[in-house]
Amino acid sequence: MAKLSRGKSTSTSSAGGRGGGLGFTFLLIAAFVLLILLTAAGGVVANLLVGAQTARNDLNALLTSSQSVQTSFQQQRYRQLQLISRIFATDPVLTGYLAEAAQRRDRTKILDLVEEYQNLLTFDLAFVLDRNGVLLARTDDPQAVGEDISQTPIVAVALEDDEAFGVWQQGDRLYHAVAVPLVREFDLVGYILVAFTINDSLALQLKRMSGADVVFLLNGQTGPMVAASTLDSGQQAELISALRLSGEVLDRTMRRGETVSDIDLAFRGTSTALIAPLKNAAEAPVGAALSVIAAESRQAGYRQTLAATLASAGAALLAAFVVAFALGRRPFKPLKPLADSAVALAEGDTHQVIETDGLKGDYHRIGNSLDAIAADQREQRALQAYVTHISRYQPEPARYEAPPRPETDLLALMMIEFRRFANPKVGYDAEESLGRFGRDLRRVATMVAARKGSIEAALGHRVLIRFTGDDAPRRALGAAAEVLRMLSERENVFDEPEPPVTVLPWLSAIAGGS
Repeated sequence: MAKLSRGKSTSTSSAGGRGGGLGFTFLLIAAFVLLILLTAAGGVVANLLVGAQTARNDLNALLTSSQSVQTSFQQQRYRQLQLISRIFATDPVLTGYLAEAAQRRDRTKILDLVEEYQNLLTFDLAFVLDRNGVLLARTDDPQAVGEDISQTPIVAVALEDDEAFGVWQQGDRLYHAVAVPLVREFDLVGYILVAFTINDSLALQLKRMSGADVVFLLNGQTGPMVAASTLDSGQQAELISALRLSGEVLDRTMRRGETVSDIDLAFRGTSTALIAPLKNAAEAPVGAALSVIAAESRQAGYRQTLAATLASAGAALLAAFVVAFALGRRPFKPLKPLADSAVALAEGDTHQVIETDGLKGDYHRIGNSLDAIAADQREQRALQAYVTHISRYQPEPARYEAPPRPETDLLALMMIEFRRFANPKVGYDAEESLGRFGRDLRRVATMVAARKGSIEAALGHRVLIRFTGDDAPRRALGAAAEVLRMLSERENVFDEPEPPVTVLPWLSAIAGGS
C-alpha cells in the first residue's frame, strides 16, 4: 500500500508541473484590480490635493487682480485730479481773480468760479485755501470759511512740498485728493484742493472690473466702519464682525499699514479676502480697501470636477470588479467540486469519486491528492475493521503493572557522638546537662536543615544525619566542619571543650525496582 501511495504522489507532482498555477491566475486578476484601484484613487487624490490648491490659487490670483485694479484706478484718479488742479494753477485770469477775491474774502465769487469748473470737470469736492492753509471756500459747505486746516496731512504736505496727493478723510467719508499751489507772477496766493469721493459707485465699478466684492473702510470714532461697499448693510455688519474675529488683520492694516492676503473669513459661509491700507499724503494709513470673494461660489467648478472624478472612479472600480469576477469565475470554477469532496472527506465519507479528467495544473494536483487521501482512509478503515474482528476471538489479557524503575542516588551519612554526655562527671547537674544537650541538638538540627539534610535518628548521645543528591558529600563535609566548630566553643570560662566525634561515610543507594 505504501508503494502505491508514493507512486500516486509522484504522478500528481508531474501533472501539476505541466499546467498553470492558481497563484499566477490570482496574481493577474489582483494586479488588474489593483491597477484600476490605484488609477482611480490617484485621480481622486490628485483632484483633492492639486485641485483644491489650484482653486485656492485662483481665488488668491483673483483677489490680487482686484487689488491691482484698485491701485491702477486710484493712480488714474490722482492723475485726473492733477490735470484738474493744473487747470486752476495755469489759468492766469482765474488765479488773479482768486488772488483778489482772497484779499477781499469774497467767498461768493470764489465759489462761483470753482463751481463753474466743477460742473465742467466733474470733480466731487474742492477747497480753496490761502497761502497759510486757512479755508476760503469749499464746494460742499458754502458757509464754511476761516477754518485753519494747515495741519490736515494733505494740506501740511502741500505747504511743505508745494504739491500733495493721497486718500483724504473728511468725517465719515474718504476721498482721493490732490492739493497744488496757486501762483500769480511767481507769488504764492493760495492752494486749491480737489477730490473725488470714494463711494459705492466706485466700489461697484471696481467689482465689475475684477469680479470681487470691494469694501472701503475708514477709522471711525468707535473703530473701523464702512465708507463704501458693494455689500448691503446687513452683510457689511457681518463682514466687520468676521474681520474682528480674524485676529490682528484690521490692526495690521489700518494702524501699521500692512497688506494682508489669503484671509479666511466666516462670512457668507466661507470667504477669502485681501486687505490693503489706504494712505494719506503723509503715508499714514487712514483706511483700508478690502477685496472679498465667497469661496463657496468660486469653488463650485472645483466641486463639480471632484464629483465627476469620484463618479468616474466609482464606475471604474465597479467595472474592474465585474471584469475580475468574470475573469476569475472560469479559472476557479473547478475548485467548487474539489472543495465539496474535501468537506465530504473531512466528514468521513471515504467513498468519494473524485474526477480529475480535464483538470490541469494545481487543480489536477489537488484532485489527485484528495483521491490518494480517500484511498488511504479506506485502507485504514478496512484494516481497523479486520483488527476489531480478530480481537473478538483473543483471550482477555492479564492485568500487569510494571514495577517502578530503579533509581540510583548518592547518599552521605553523618554520625555525631556528643562525648560530653557519654560519661558524665561526678557532681554534674543532670537538669543543666539535659538542657545543654537540648540546645546543642537544636543547633545541630538548624545547621543540618540549612544544608538540606535531615536527622534520621537520635540514639542517646548519638545522632544520625542523612544527605542525598549529587552534592551530598560536599554538604555533609560542610555540615561536619560546622558541627565541630559550633560544639567546640565553650559556654563560659569554667567549661572544658569536648568536641564531638563525627563519622562521614557515603555511598550510592538504589531505590525502586523489583
